[in-house]
Amino acid sequence: MTNDEERFVAALIELVRDRAIIDADVTRVGRTPDARRWQALIDAGDVDQLLDRVIADTVDTTIFYLLDAIDGDELPPTYAAPAQVAEEYIADHDVIRTRSSQRSYPFDV
Repeated sequence: MTNDEERFVAALIELVRDRAIIDADVTRVGRTPDARRWQALIDAGDVDQLLDRVIADTVDTTIFYLLDAIDGDELPPTYAAPAQVAEEYIADHDVIRTRSSQRSYPFDV
């Protein structure tokens, strides 16, 4: 990756990925409406519905943080990355492990 691509990926990880993980962690132990929905599904033992809800909520939160970073001029929307940046991001798990302050797991597990 070029230096510009590295900076962009680092900003994405910090401003979008890490914030979404923190938000999910807060929801998991919090008293928000989402937390209450998650807890009700846990209490009911409905793992499939819980996973459906957690996945949807986390994706929605991730999109929110992406748009928030763009709106706040923290992540310029005019960045034009070559197509292989996404492939490199997925292929090289070290970029997440070394840049993220939040947990990460190998993609091949």
